[in-house]
Amino acid sequence: MEAAPKATKRVALAVLAGTFATLAVFVPIAFMDGLVGRFFLQYGLAIVFSVSVSLLVALTLSPMLASRFLKSEKEKTGWLGHIENFHENMRKRYEKLVGWSIRRRYLVFLGAIISLLIGGLFAGMVPATFMPLTDRSEFLASVELPLGTGIETAKEASLRADEALRKIEDVEYVFVTAGAGANQKTNLLDFYVDLTPKQDRSVKQGAIMDQAREILAKTLPEANDISAVEVPWVSGAGVGSAQIELIISGSDLTTINEYADILAGEMRATPELVDVASTYEGGRPELQIRLDRNRAADLGVTARDVAAASQTLIGGRDAGTFEAEGRRYDVRVRVDEDKRQTLNDVARLPVRSGSGSLVDLAAVADIEVADSPSQIDRVDRARQITIMANTPPGVALSVAVAQVDKILASHPPPEGMSTKMEGMARRLADTTSAILLAFALAFIALYIVLASQFDSFGQPVLIMLTAPLSFSGAFIALWLSNQELSMFAQIGLIALMGIVMKNGILLVDLANEYRRNGMSVADAMQKAAPERLRPVLMTALAAIFGMMPVAFAQSDGAEWRNAMGFIIMGGLATSTFLTLLVVPAAYALPDDYARLKTRIRAKLSGEFWRERRA
Repeated sequence: MEAAPKATKRVALAVLAGTFATLAVFVPIAFMDGLVGRFFLQYGLAIVFSVSVSLLVALTLSPMLASRFLKSEKEKTGWLGHIENFHENMRKRYEKLVGWSIRRRYLVFLGAIISLLIGGLFAGMVPATFMPLTDRSEFLASVELPLGTGIETAKEASLRADEALRKIEDVEYVFVTAGAGANQKTNLLDFYVDLTPKQDRSVKQGAIMDQAREILAKTLPEANDISAVEVPWVSGAGVGSAQIELIISGSDLTTINEYADILAGEMRATPELVDVASTYEGGRPELQIRLDRNRAADLGVTARDVAAASQTLIGGRDAGTFEAEGRRYDVRVRVDEDKRQTLNDVARLPVRSGSGSLVDLAAVADIEVADSPSQIDRVDRARQITIMANTPPGVALSVAVAQVDKILASHPPPEGMSTKMEGMARRLADTTSAILLAFALAFIALYIVLASQFDSFGQPVLIMLTAPLSFSGAFIALWLSNQELSMFAQIGLIALMGIVMKNGILLVDLANEYRRNGMSVADAMQKAAPERLRPVLMTALAAIFGMMPVAFAQSDGAEWRNAMGFIIMGGLATSTFLTLLVVPAAYALPDDYARLKTRIRAKLSGEFWRERRA
């Protein structure tokens, strides 16, 4: 009964410091803005509340249960005895290793720096993406037929494509629609393709999507654009749309389209990009009437007169209503259809001159039929064209963005034009910025919490050294497992930072207790570190084994979480080993600083008195 409160009191500060350190990491992240904040909110709140409850359990329920159910420790036999002997041998060897690390602390620091450099090298080798491609046994495909394709022609093309897609192995069924987009264009075909469950096929979804692109291109050679993307997994996230959207803005649409064609051609020739398409849709016939202002001025005809006459005679104008037998009819004035069929018919349309006489439209304007875009997109009154592209399986979004940047560097926009990146490429940049800010806030909050807990300005820095040590193992694990640094992987980095802090807190807290009892710095740490070896290893192993199902999961959509599992496993494996060496070595640094300061003061003092005597 007496052991429970004594043991609780001995670890209370370490438990409180570890819990508050975790909360300091996740509380700011839980309230981040934007799309990143929406994802981090659920993880942040879950961890904040679970850790808070675990603190109450650790300081109340666990001691009570231990006092009631734990019996006096007896000598362990059998396999438990072997485990105990193994731990005791490991503790004795670690005790010697702690002594060596304290004596050779600068050599240990050199090893830690090398570890950080290796981690930075692997961090540069790990590609980044906003969201990893997930295999959920379904995807979307779209085909854009030539502009002006009728509904019957589109229907026939959709049936041919549907039949071709159904012949792909592992395709369960296909659902196709024509003209169902936002603009209801009959030349657009949309396909939903459902696949055999992931566990029942050997081919990955990305490979099947590539196969679908090839089959659609062969089946519908007349198609302008073909793409295959994931099914959107959350409203507003943008997945299911293009991964890269390059927006080109300017004042002249013709010049913009010429520049967009150059960029699109370069992007189609780049193997890191697929589904390259432009939002510009030309080929729509348009009747263009260009006023000759000199001729019009001679005849007393204004641009408003030409516009009004053209609208009335060609397009028609409402002239009023007509009532007969209790019913009301709209009256619309318009030239007879047989008199507006050709350019010559339009050229002979009458326009009233300033003198009141009628002149032919051709006398004051040039008339021609030209191709025009089906729609003109504008942002802030500037015309724009968007080039869209996706990445093939095995190519990270950051790699594709780098290729687009190279193309832009070799083909800079002409004067008067500008380009900007949108889609998931922009979200990747926004996420990276938000994560860096989150790390900065987390480190500041951690320092404040630890400084208040340990009543020291230096020891929080000592404990926070364990976070960078974990990142090297995290990035090595990502690279070895062929994972990408996605948003979920970044969540794993933040969670890792909160976990690894506890190891340093356990060591420093007990060493501080021994120092208060009169032990030296080296002796306090050499005694505290071996005693804390078991809880440090138990915490690390529990987290590593707990992350294994996450890291090696193969269910639908498991790719989202795989990277998070590998990051925590790899980071804990390296940080636990390095923490057990670096923290004891760093703990002795204040003594080095105090001795150095004493020597400097003594030397300065001696020189001062020698000068006085002289």
